[in-house]
Amino acid sequence: MDESFKGKIGPELEEIGAKIFKTIGLNCFAHLKQAQLNDINSGYSENEHLEFDYLIPENKVCLIGEITGGDDEGKIKQKYYKFLKKINIIKNIKFSEKLWEKLGITQEDIKYFREINSIRGFFITTTKEKCDVTLSKVSEMAVFYKSDFSRIEEYSQRIGTWAKNYFCNNFCIDTTNDESLTIYERDNMLIRSTFKKITSKYTLLSD
Repeated sequence: MDESFKGKIGPELEEIGAKIFKTIGLNCFAHLKQAQLNDINSGYSENEHLEFDYLIPENKVCLIGEITGGDDEGKIKQKYYKFLKKINIIKNIKFSEKLWEKLGITQEDIKYFREINSIRGFFITTTKEKCDVTLSKVSEMAVFYKSDFSRIEEYSQRIGTWAKNYFCNNFCIDTTNDESLTIYERDNMLIRSTFKKITSKYTLLSD
């Protein structure tokens, strides 16, 4: 499953990530714009910009994501802390149609963002595990290391939209309903071996 990400960087990697999010049932917006901050809010210099890899509106929360396939530990850390700074900036800007449009959301898709009232961030490294690079834990920010995101990719392939709640649990967003499959990290029995075993329990999934 790691082969999907191997050697992938930039727009190619961003597209792979976007497909995974869409497969698990999220409205994922990628291929976004670079916005000048002073076009959105006054008080910023001409060379200050905002640009994100993913905007995912879910249950009045906008999940903002960054993905990197870089292998240099120093550059990954630098990218992470730069991303944190951008998240903190956008949290202090009033949410409006103008903001989402400047970030690259089309007029047709603005409807998904009209009820957004909070922001959460997520950062993905497809090359490093938690033991390889030290990224500080920050409130309302989820970090997905190599094996974490590989697991989400595998779930997307094996159980599709059933994996949506597993991803959203990282942000305390409840997407459960009468047809949801809940996967808990503490007793996760899904996809534990290279033989692609889906479950060790007798679990019935509806069509």
